[in-house]
Amino acid sequence: GSAATKAADKQERKLFLRSMATSSPGWQVEAMADITFNPFHSDDVAANCAKQFNIPNMTVWCPPTLEDIGQLANYYKQITLEEAYTNGWGLPNAIYIDGLDWDGTIRTGTQLLNGRERPSAHPTDSYAYADTMIAWNVKVACGDSIDGTCGELKDELDARRAKHPVLRWDDAYYGRQASWP
Repeated sequence: GSAATKAADKQERKLFLRSMATSSPGWQVEAMADITFNPFHSDDVAANCAKQFNIPNMTVWCPPTLEDIGQLANYYKQITLEEAYTNGWGLPNAIYIDGLDWDGTIRTGTQLLNGRERPSAHPTDSYAYADTMIAWNVKVACGDSIDGTCGELKDELDARRAKHPVLRWDDAYYGRQASWP
């Protein structure tokens, strides 16, 4: 797990850095170029693009921007981060991630950070990314102690994380699935 990796890295004076950043796959860029610039494109272009994301029931929407792809990925990455935190699996020293939002969150909803709206019941939902990373470090530093500063920090971080918990919902069009993976 990450604890063993970090312990080995510490001996070699290394930092355990994990990239959770996302990029646009070539086929998505090609599909969006076809949709955007070819007035005679087939309706199958978007459907074929959507299918390649391998998300059940996302059959029509081809995320048009890297920002859309990053926020879609964040929807699923919040699950991984939360499971690692709550199960005590540990976290790396630092993480590269997309879609950083206000209050130390990552955007998991459909409205883009630049304000472009996507019709959805969850436009600006977000996950407490920074507070989760900080809370993990406090947990490691303080152990089970709830006295003094450790207790105050844990309470504060629990309250902050509660403002932006993992939220899952079904929105097949935009690729959000409550029970997948």
